[in-house]
Amino acid sequence: MANNVSKGLAYYMRVLHRNIGFLAIGMVIVYSLSGIVLIHRTDDFMKSSTAVEQTIKPGLTAEELGKELKLKKFTVTKEEIGVIYFSDEGKYEVETGKVSYVKKDYVFPFNKFAELHKSSKAPLCWFTTLFGIILFFLAISSLFMFKPQTKVFKKNLVYIAVGVIITLLMFLI
Repeated sequence: MANNVSKGLAYYMRVLHRNIGFLAIGMVIVYSLSGIVLIHRTDDFMKSSTAVEQTIKPGLTAEELGKELKLKKFTVTKEEIGVIYFSDEGKYEVETGKVSYVKKDYVFPFNKFAELHKSSKAPLCWFTTLFGIILFFLAISSLFMFKPQTKVFKKNLVYIAVGVIITLLMFLI
């Protein structure tokens, strides 16, 4: 008769760590790509430009124009008689209400990737929350890979401490 000893917590944590780790690989790939895209959000990396021409309410002031267009980082660069120039190569003719500017947005699929990091509404917020929980579990369950009394375990605790310190220092910079 085989020895039917029940398996301990460390065994189950290793199995879960392995299986959830493979699940997380796909999530990490997509999430890391979205992070790379957002690092370059102030430049034109992975963005395409589209010329926008439309007619809006005439006679707006510079402040009213910014509210009407709802453009991020709207900045008036110059005002002349009857014309307001603004960021994104924009121009507004006060008398006619004609406005033109260049709109820049991420190309597909990077526009969808970028939404992952800016998610505060369902269903994307649930994805990012689940992803955070999975990464937290992987971090904690990795402690069960080695027995606590071994040198490898103690060395890994040092690495964990260094990782925490580096991260905290990044917040202070």
